[in-house]
Amino acid sequence: MEKVIKKYKLNDNSQEIDDRLYWQNQSIEFKIEILESLREDAIKLGLYPEQDENQQRFRRVLRVIKKSELRKNKEKSGRKTDLEDLDKLV
Repeated sequence: MEKVIKKYKLNDNSQEIDDRLYWQNQSIEFKIEILESLREDAIKLGLYPEQDENQQRFRRVLRVIKKSELRKNKEKSGRKTDLEDLDKLV
């Protein structure tokens, strides 16, 4: 791949468009690798002193909903397979 350097004027918003195109064409693995590198650099620079290297890297979020609420949402979707899948749940 040929490396390209492009100059932008300060009031030129085409850089944002080019940046988006660049990142859209990158693999998920590469994006996560870069994110992890930035996170580690921020910790080393002391930007997040409360962070510990052994601390969990990404926080997981879980929302618990009632089965009746889920059924209402699935009925709104109108897809028969969604309701069939819901009936199979324990």
